[in-house]
Amino acid sequence: MLSKKIRFETIRAIPGPNVHSHQPVLTAVLDLGPYGARETCEWPGLNDRLTALLPGLALHHCAAGRPGGLLERLEGGTYFGHVIEHVALELSDLAGIGSNFGRTRLIEEPSRYRIVVAYRCEAGMHFLLEAAAALVEALTEEQEFELDPIIAETKRLISANEPGPSTTAILEAARRRDIPVTPIAPPSVWQLGYGSRRELIAASVTSRSSGVSIDLASAKDETRMVLAAAGLPVPEGELVRSVREARAAMDRLGTPLAVKPADGNQGKGVTLSVCSKSELHRAFDCACEFGAGVVIERFITGDDFRFFIVDNTLVAASKRTPAHVIGDGIHTIEELVEITNRDPRRGDGHDAPLTRLRLTGPAVSLLARAGYTPGSVPDSGAHVMLAQSANLSTGGSAADVTDDVHPEVRAMVERAARVIGLDVCGIDVVAKSVCAPLAESGATVIEVNAAPGIRMHEHPSVGLPRAAGEAIVDSLFARDEPARIPLVAVTGTNGKTTTVRMIAHVMSECGCRVGYTTTSGITIAGREVVRGDCTGPLSARTVLTDPGVDVAVLETARGGIVRSGLAWDWCDVAVVTNVTADHIGQDGIADVDDLAHIKAVVPERVRAGGTVVLNADDPVSLGMRDRELVRRQNPTFVLYSLSPDNPAIIEHVRRGGLGYSMIDDWMVERRGTHTQRLLHISDVPATLGGALLYNVENTLAAIAVLRALDASCALTALRTFEPSNNPGRGELYEVGRAHVFLDYGHNPAAIESVHRGVARMRVRQVRCVLGVPGDREDTVIRDCARAASTFDVVYIREDIDTRGRPPGQVANILEEELARSRVAARGTGTERQSVETALADLGDDELLVVFIDDDSVAAQIVVEAGGRPVHSVLHHANAAAGQ
Repeated sequence: MLSKKIRFETIRAIPGPNVHSHQPVLTAVLDLGPYGARETCEWPGLNDRLTALLPGLALHHCAAGRPGGLLERLEGGTYFGHVIEHVALELSDLAGIGSNFGRTRLIEEPSRYRIVVAYRCEAGMHFLLEAAAALVEALTEEQEFELDPIIAETKRLISANEPGPSTTAILEAARRRDIPVTPIAPPSVWQLGYGSRRELIAASVTSRSSGVSIDLASAKDETRMVLAAAGLPVPEGELVRSVREARAAMDRLGTPLAVKPADGNQGKGVTLSVCSKSELHRAFDCACEFGAGVVIERFITGDDFRFFIVDNTLVAASKRTPAHVIGDGIHTIEELVEITNRDPRRGDGHDAPLTRLRLTGPAVSLLARAGYTPGSVPDSGAHVMLAQSANLSTGGSAADVTDDVHPEVRAMVERAARVIGLDVCGIDVVAKSVCAPLAESGATVIEVNAAPGIRMHEHPSVGLPRAAGEAIVDSLFARDEPARIPLVAVTGTNGKTTTVRMIAHVMSECGCRVGYTTTSGITIAGREVVRGDCTGPLSARTVLTDPGVDVAVLETARGGIVRSGLAWDWCDVAVVTNVTADHIGQDGIADVDDLAHIKAVVPERVRAGGTVVLNADDPVSLGMRDRELVRRQNPTFVLYSLSPDNPAIIEHVRRGGLGYSMIDDWMVERRGTHTQRLLHISDVPATLGGALLYNVENTLAAIAVLRALDASCALTALRTFEPSNNPGRGELYEVGRAHVFLDYGHNPAAIESVHRGVARMRVRQVRCVLGVPGDREDTVIRDCARAASTFDVVYIREDIDTRGRPPGQVANILEEELARSRVAARGTGTERQSVETALADLGDDELLVVFIDDDSVAAQIVVEAGGRPVHSVLHHANAAAGQ
């Protein structure tokens, strides 16, 4: 089926909100080969062949924004990547997973394109993208192309990979209540809610379901004994393990009998109305196929009812009818099955409200007992049974009778649920009627089912639909209880990690169990659980799926957003610290505007009424408030600035907005004409006595977030945020009569900020160990070197991971650019070699700035050299003068 001339290089799923769309998308890179840079009109008749095979293309809007827009493009001629996109979208409609979003862009002339399409089923849409390319190629070459096998295979993939009807009903009910849903072990196991407010579901089993009760309900004989001991009506019966024991049970119980597996489900292996020893032998063998033990019970006559119970309360009741056809005196049973299966409500397995009828071995045997064969023509009006059990999975149907249930019957099934102890269960009852009192109805409990299917209640064959999925969700999350934890997302170029750590530190001091992610790792409730760069969606998901997390603070970097989108649907507070030149040349990023487009995804996903915190000193960050998608949820904008005279802050505050500034070395809160002092910059140890203005800036951002979260102990806790709480981000050590300063600056703006900070310290000379990640463009590496040329002496180091570059290449570029700035580079080596060399050269009253690769390595070297943490070179100098 794969196309021969069109080649897919990659197809990647982005399941979270992303730069292309806020819905899940597949992004494919493909080479059109001979069709690159050519238009469809160059192949006579191609457009007609396309619309003849896929007439639905006539309704596609395309850029015209109206139905028929695509046809206009086809008539004038359009590029093949664009056509493949629309064909994939049309195929998704035909397969029942219709998508309404697509986009195609040229990546590299003449033939490399990127196609982005939204998806509802990843596996299905992946297959359809490849099918679309094969279809377009076939029609271009005037070859036949069969659609039916493509649609059939897509539906098979959907069935195999997507949640069943019960799970789907629960997930849809959760989404209607704005409860986040997260796949844990798809397609069945999902998380509802985040962190400490999460609940799990596996179909209709919940994280509140008792394992003992599930096991009890699965053991049919034990269930019967427990219910009987509670005085509930159950059929007399026993557990047998051999044909001899079964025959003895028949002698004691009499006939007719029901024979079923001791731990079966969905009616598998069940034989009803067994009256003879030969039938008993066959029924026993059938039941043994599904388990070792077999339950023999008196067969209770009457209609079959299913009662759906949640938290011991009846939610829905259905009268179930086994799979059957009704004769018309004309068609054979086989033909009647085919006619019945034309009902659009019937599908394979559990995918549709009803299951297709099948003339399998058990059905043929049942027909034979009634004197029929599949070729028989039953009389008009004759009910021909194809199954004994009334399960929907075997083709049965269900009529809703919830409103008809007599109070005594309701009380009986609710009590049965309490006795077994299941929070969600299905109770099977046989009765003459459920409208009458127990004495008249003869209602008998046949089974109690854990993980009951709910599609019969959500989509009954007859009667009112019942919100069974919603009832499960309401049992897990009361209407006045939140399903979310406070979620803060921090993005930008510089300052993200420090801001995250400050917020997390304060919230921890306030008594919350905080989960946070940074470029250094994942920390949950004060314990680092993963080390490494953890700023992508997988790391965020680790936090949000941990039940020991009350507050999530997530550093959200460019790479994760581009590759996989966000791991969360909405956040409460978003922070954009700044957006400066970094990662240019990666992931198609050409300039700062491209970076801004990526990072804007974070403030775009602030919930209605949430808060967006922006750096008013950074034009790109400030510009986020003018983006349509950021403003769409009508968030509260909060601005911060180091300058009290920042025009944006002044105007924002004048209009009643909230702003945070530094005035006379005080961090203040401003609104209207009111200004409130909060903290002196020297009160926050991370500012190193006020020398590190960029950490003052980060503190202002953190204060804005904490006030938005109403963290009452915010100011006090910030006084205890030491440099040791922020490893690798502004740590200062005293080594003899010199000092060493560690920071993670790895772009021009960060290097310049560090230089401005250390320039405020009282030192004789500043040395610098400099390295730049290898995945930066040459221009960015050179800019870093120029920013570092303001230091007196520069030592060049190489990252452990050269990120695709040959060893020494980045160092050579740095050395070359430093030479142009007339700064001599002293040696090139690993981080350890460069730092050890610089320490050996370090003189009294000098400062060594190390732009680190691994904070643990650099700190270890400094400690080995006798270094001890201090809070300020200013303070040290003052103390020395006093001596």
